[in-house]
Amino acid sequence: MSVGVKFCKNCGHSFYGDLAVYCKRCAHLPIPLEKPMSLTLIEKISHFKLKIELVPSPLWYKSLASVAVPALWDNTRRKAYKLARYHCQVCGAGGTMICHELWQYDDSTCVAHLEGLQAICVMCNHVHHMGLAGLKSIGGQLDMNYVYQHFMAVNRCSWDDFCFASNYAQELYEHRSVLKWTQNFGRYSSLIVPI
Repeated sequence: MSVGVKFCKNCGHSFYGDLAVYCKRCAHLPIPLEKPMSLTLIEKISHFKLKIELVPSPLWYKSLASVAVPALWDNTRRKAYKLARYHCQVCGAGGTMICHELWQYDDSTCVAHLEGLQAICVMCNHVHHMGLAGLKSIGGQLDMNYVYQHFMAVNRCSWDDFCFASNYAQELYEHRSVLKWTQNFGRYSSLIVPI
């Protein structure tokens, strides 16, 4: 029995569970409301290789990269690049790599779990952090059309799929940004600067 991130059959929010199909908020409802079309789309985007991952605002500037001992972080990220043979682990592109932190958010316990690190290209990083990319676009540093096109090309999806994924990511962001989060750095805890 594997415990992992699931999407509530009723509201679509993510949660950790094994056999459960509803999050804690919806489990008490006598007759769950069915939303077949949105559930189909949520299921579809959950299988995309490249996802929009908006970090909840209480966790901004609290990444492993920002709290790790700099020399230890540099060594760790370089190992991730080498392990990936200096190619993006999402789209396969070469060039400049960024060490992306793979976080899982448990909405029921408000714990963000660092599950791993991944070498990714600059464009995949812009997709993952679409909000930050949008700010760069406003400042004239980035054309968001390239970011949108990259998302659709990597996931082999339509503009409508992109719009749904973007709106869904925004809904998750808004929901998670009002919660009080703690972080579990897991196997990477030894990299953190002692307080």
